Amino acid sequence: MLRKERTGEEYREALVTVQAVAGNMMSLVRSLLSLARLDSGMLASADFRPVVLKECMQDAVALVRPLADKRRIAVRMDIHESLVASGDRERLTEAFLNIVDNAVKYNREGGRVEITALREGAMIQVRVVDTGIGIREENRAKIFERFYRENTAGDAEGTGLGLSIAKTILEAHGGEIRVASEQGKGSAFSMILPDYGSP
Repeated sequence: MLRKERTGEEYREALVTVQAVAGNMMSLVRSLLSLARLDSGMLASADFRPVVLKECMQDAVALVRPLADKRRIAVRMDIHESLVASGDRERLTEAFLNIVDNAVKYNREGGRVEITALREGAMIQVRVVDTGIGIREENRAKIFERFYRENTAGDAEGTGLGLSIAKTILEAHGGEIRVASEQGKGSAFSMILPDYGSP
């Protein structure tokens, strides 16, 4: 763009492109740094504190709300304040954010995202259910691999690291993540965490 004079409109279009690419690169760098910290064992259970899961999810939903509103996607949350896990609030919020962000990005215009949580014995299950594009059966085992992205992702931007980060965070908290999905109808992600109140 600097090799010759351009119109103001051409410069504007170029700057919009540069901004988008820079944003994607920054997202990738942040994701890689998060994974590097997790791989190095920086998330230690000795530092865990009681975390109200509703507060984590509220923070996550607030961050995706602008995109959800833009795409007319209704995000509804029903999590009781009594559901508490032992962990790192910032990291758990990051895990929730990655799941909810995907539920919005890969949803249909005017779709829905339903977020619920319940206590099951000594565990708490947080579910994020969407009305999006779904995941093909043969690819469900791959979605938690680093850099993996579904070919059906369309124009949705991403690094292919979000689900891997969420899985790593949950496992570091003694939990796990599961997925059920039907292509063309949506997906349901279940994040399982130990209940802080259980022995």
